[in-house]
Amino acid sequence: MAEQSKQLYHCDRCGEVFRSKIKAKSELQCTQCGLHPIRDGFAQLAQMPALDHASLDSNHGIAGKDEADFFSMQRKRKQKRAMMMYLIWFVLLISALGIGYYVKKIQDDKEIEIDAINKDDNDYRDRQKKAQNDCLRRFQRFTLSSNENAQANHIYNGTNYLVGIKRYYANPLNAQIYKGGKKSIRLHSSKLVEEEGKPSRLNMLIKIDHDERIDQLIEAVFWKKDDKWLMDWPQFVRFGEVNWTNFIKNKEITGDYEFRLYARKRNTEFDDFGDYQELVFSKPINIDDEVSTDSTPVYVKKKTKLAEQILDRIQYISKRNLSDKDILGSFDTLGQARVRVSIGYEEIEGKKLPVLKELYAKDWFSILDEAVEEDAKK
Repeated sequence: MAEQSKQLYHCDRCGEVFRSKIKAKSELQCTQCGLHPIRDGFAQLAQMPALDHASLDSNHGIAGKDEADFFSMQRKRKQKRAMMMYLIWFVLLISALGIGYYVKKIQDDKEIEIDAINKDDNDYRDRQKKAQNDCLRRFQRFTLSSNENAQANHIYNGTNYLVGIKRYYANPLNAQIYKGGKKSIRLHSSKLVEEEGKPSRLNMLIKIDHDERIDQLIEAVFWKKDDKWLMDWPQFVRFGEVNWTNFIKNKEITGDYEFRLYARKRNTEFDDFGDYQELVFSKPINIDDEVSTDSTPVYVKKKTKLAEQILDRIQYISKRNLSDKDILGSFDTLGQARVRVSIGYEEIEGKKLPVLKELYAKDWFSILDEAVEEDAKK
């Protein structure tokens, strides 16, 4: 009966339904607005039917005016709050899952990228190792060849250099580079160069250990043609179209000739010849710890594109800091720029002087452009 000690009432003043203990009419007070629930001219309390719990599910008056609606509204408020909480938690959960997925995707993408880089690096190392072994074997067979025809088989476009090979190795000093006595040939360092549209190239420093004389460190370049690695012999011997020493001594030689030389600026002041300025060219040396002593003045016309190109190259080389990864040029004298040039004699102010005619390349590579294009098409 404790449940019957309270009753639901309707306040005519604020319109709320409130629960209150059963009291005398004069003592009733709305729990919402704090006033007496019955205004003058409205129904008296006695005329208001008191709803009990038994009638909650069967008798419904105006919406919001009976006990069933009161509890229904309370349940709806709770349900609404619960739905809002569920919605907030759902949004937070979806956001957390989205962030987690995004972070994981970034990590996965990075791992895929790292795996791809590692795979590329591993593939590159594998190709380089195979190239090193092939080139060392090629060089070993080259040193054991008995004549120029056999040597040409190990040279890129070797048949083009048959005459040069015969002439070059006819000099016993040149033959001693790799012939005579017991020796072992091994790799000192190398770098595989792969450029689009060109054959692959392997730059190498080869260590030749001799039993009878001082060991030698030799620079060599190999090009890949089809599935073979072939030696760039003109780069190896710094081969020119004619003998550089003879060319400098004989000023009556006519025509322009290609040479692989070192170029540098003179450290001291010099007298210019009219529109020409003086550079210094030296015959290149292939073996470490040997220095070229045949410095020769060669002239280039001032304020021309050719002069700018070669002076810029010399300037660049003088400032370059070689690292352990550099192969070609690692034992060059500081400030000497490797160039492939064309030189011929001209008369300047009554004197016949060697003049720079053309700059073919800022290196000593001998491979022909035609051959590069031909290989790229295959």
